[in-house]
Amino acid sequence: MGDHKRTKMLFSLAGFGIDPFRGSDYSSMTVRLPPLLPQSALAILFCGSLISAPIVVDDFEYVVLSDDWDNPVVNTDLESGVGAQGSPKFARIKPATGILGAIFEGGASDFFVDFFLRIHPGERQFNFMVMTGEEVAYEGATINLRHQGDTWWAYGGGWQELPLPGLAIDVWYHLRITCNGWGESGASYDLELSDAGGTEFTSSVMDLGLFEDGDPSATTAGAFSFSAHWGNSPGFDLDNVTVETIEPVVGGAPLAITNLSYDPAALTSAITWNAVPGTRYFVYASSDLVNWEQIGIRTASGSDETLMEEEVSAGFRSYRVQDYPEP
Repeated sequence: MGDHKRTKMLFSLAGFGIDPFRGSDYSSMTVRLPPLLPQSALAILFCGSLISAPIVVDDFEYVVLSDDWDNPVVNTDLESGVGAQGSPKFARIKPATGILGAIFEGGASDFFVDFFLRIHPGERQFNFMVMTGEEVAYEGATINLRHQGDTWWAYGGGWQELPLPGLAIDVWYHLRITCNGWGESGASYDLELSDAGGTEFTSSVMDLGLFEDGDPSATTAGAFSFSAHWGNSPGFDLDNVTVETIEPVVGGAPLAITNLSYDPAALTSAITWNAVPGTRYFVYASSDLVNWEQIGIRTASGSDETLMEEEVSAGFRSYRVQDYPEP
């Protein structure tokens, strides 16, 4: 399952408003445009420096599991009932052989696994693993995390108790596991946990360096899994799982609209953005920040690219530039 992985890329957004009755009382995230614009016309620029690439997004509300998950998917079922935050469905990792996971194709250095968890009476009530090999498995873990006996444990030269509150039975909790700098010196991971029935994180343990097999300072993460194989596990429930890698933008500055100008006589606007030669860019415009229309496609020939929009009437107009088309 899940041969195709979705990638969410950055976009840059700019807009201007023309209002003869309004002064310069816009927010602090505004800059004045060149003199061609009326005095009150402003541009708003948003840009970022990270690319977030979803690996798994599954709220378990459909009739089958998302194809983001990779084989083997064993003894894991969608169940109807009270899911996290009152949802009508969730996933159950069943005892003895249940396993659910995904592969980081090409490896992952920085990533997070965010999910809701509900445990049941028994011994090893929860087990999560991250492996350096690109295979979903229930052994050979680099991170081996478990909840058992009202206590959180991580394996590192033996099971080490973690300073996090124990979980109550049959109650949903929100958890996030964030891995940092795998494949580099000082690789670590963080754990964050909500109160029972909550969504906000209220407890955490940071910069953990407890590892079992593999060397995360020398090798990136290859896969992760939720498993009920070990320790007489009674199985456990999952909901609203999101797994994403976080990667720095490479190849220069982040994509950003660098200039926006408006000619009120010609009723034209010019949108300029920084570009990577040979990259195809899609430009969208909106008059209400809700409904967007594609107004052009450009393949960059240099480090900057410009598109002109004609017949632009006075009023509010926003532009978005991105290097992927709308679905």
